[in-house]
Amino acid sequence: MSKRNLKRSSLRKQQSEKDKLKFNDIQSSQYGKLTAFQHILGAIQQQDIDCHQYIKIPLELIDLTAVFIAGLMSGNEYLLALPSPTLMTCTLETYQANIKFINKTLSRAQITYSSLIVCLWYIDQFFARRRRQRLQQQQQQRHMDDCLYSTNNKAKGSKRHSPKSWHVRDLFMASIIVADKYMADLTWTNADWADSTQYAYSCQDLNQLERRFLDEMDYSLFVSEYDYYHFCHYLEFRLHLRQCLIATQTSSAMSLSYHSINVLSQHLNPIYAKRLGLSLRPFEAMMLLAKTATSICIMYAATLAAALSTAYVCYQYSTWVVTVLLERKLQEHAVMMVVDMLDIPGGLDSAILALQHRNLSLC
Repeated sequence: MSKRNLKRSSLRKQQSEKDKLKFNDIQSSQYGKLTAFQHILGAIQQQDIDCHQYIKIPLELIDLTAVFIAGLMSGNEYLLALPSPTLMTCTLETYQANIKFINKTLSRAQITYSSLIVCLWYIDQFFARRRRQRLQQQQQQRHMDDCLYSTNNKAKGSKRHSPKSWHVRDLFMASIIVADKYMADLTWTNADWADSTQYAYSCQDLNQLERRFLDEMDYSLFVSEYDYYHFCHYLEFRLHLRQCLIATQTSSAMSLSYHSINVLSQHLNPIYAKRLGLSLRPFEAMMLLAKTATSICIMYAATLAAALSTAYVCYQYSTWVVTVLLERKLQEHAVMMVVDMLDIPGGLDSAILALQHRNLSLC
């Protein structure tokens, strides 16, 4: 192999090692960001809604926030435990483009935690209204079928009640603008938001989206402390529930932390519990409790076994050290005795005779 090929091969190996290290760093940092995001959601519940009005989202968490929002609106399961109602068929490329757009917009706007939570709450309420409208349409359709209405009247009724579709970016922009204006007294104007989107939206476009969103929300923008607290707990619950599902699929119940078990064991608002379909039969609940208790017992047993093994190793090592020190002490004492015998007048023969005389006297 020539020197050029050897050099090229070594460069490829070095690049491969760099890529592996970079991938590991990305994975560890992403896990750390997810843990930090979960910690923030848990900390928000301990304070009032007004305490987070002036706390901005750190730049290192904005990318994860963008993924979270895009997943919530498009039904992607990257961070969420269960799929959300989809606005449209979202391909991977569209999903990544939405994440990139939300990331850049949040980075330039620098909104606060409270505005973000209220924005997500508005999106959640938007989907809830859509579900209620869909159920009402189905009930009206059944009523019309029972009453034997004509086909023309059915078509007119369905056209009259069909909601207009939204794109992910449009819904995000409308909800974040309304939430930021609701939470902050001094906030960005729509012209400022247009600049934050790098003029992907004009000021007129944002005005139209805002009015349309307010009409569909029926101007119901008030968020109580009760709703704010339970919605934060719902978001935290979904993040930890995803970890639980991953642990169940990989049969690694040991990977669940005490904090995750604590969050998943707390009471969830019945509205959110019904939405997630968290209705366990008594036998399933007992099995889940048995698995959780077994995993906790295994963790305690493993910890206790590790402590006992460590104590045993320390005991064996200390016994060996004492034995070695005692042998050295005996050797030194024997040497000193021999030296003392050599110092007796008459030399070694007199020392031997003295010892024999001593033994005879003892007999």
